[in-house]
Amino acid sequence: MLARILGRRVPAEWVALEMKAKGKLDYEVEAFPMAVGYFALRLRNEEDKEAMLGKGLWIVAGQLLALERWQPDFVLGRKEVSKVVVWLRLPGLPLEYWRKESIWEIATEAGVAIEVDGFTEDHRRMGYARIKVEVDASLPVRLGVFIRGKEGKLWQSFMYEYLPPVYYQCGRLGHGGNGCRSATPESAIGNGGSGATATEGVKPDHDPSGQSGSAGDGKGGRRAFGP
Repeated sequence: MLARILGRRVPAEWVALEMKAKGKLDYEVEAFPMAVGYFALRLRNEEDKEAMLGKGLWIVAGQLLALERWQPDFVLGRKEVSKVVVWLRLPGLPLEYWRKESIWEIATEAGVAIEVDGFTEDHRRMGYARIKVEVDASLPVRLGVFIRGKEGKLWQSFMYEYLPPVYYQCGRLGHGGNGCRSATPESAIGNGGSGATATEGVKPDHDPSGQSGSAGDGKGGRRAFGP
């Protein structure tokens, strides 16, 4: 398998120990450094490899770890290990949107939705909704999304747990200015650029007053959703 640390450097042996412990393996995982932050991992059988990939969220020494299957002819700089699973928080999410389906749809603007947190689904935590998503670290990180409410557009912020700093000029992870190949004035997220692209046409289908909204805004055909 291929692995990539998103954040500060972590020794290869730490990655191997975490894989062994979390996977409850009775043998040592082999981890070979390839470049800064990149590792090749060797497990003894396909079943263990698939189990590791299926666990989703990986954190080693407080840093996110991206795992992918081995890619034939993998060359650093031409291919990337970029898919990483994180917990996404939706702070201050209005009550109209606290249904699982609504949270799921909002989260798809950040990445591939995987699982709603149990405390969120049972309404045992109301400060923020929490959902597990897979994000592509090679793309600009989304800072939030516009939700079209009954009284106008609402900005819903995204907060990613354990996500390393985002380079402000391109909105991507894993490098600074010297390593950025895609920074342009138009893509700068520091001044509200593409890292915070708005999405129109998202409306609740219900509010606490009992009034209903119509689906979409006549432009995108997006279905309505709400609590």
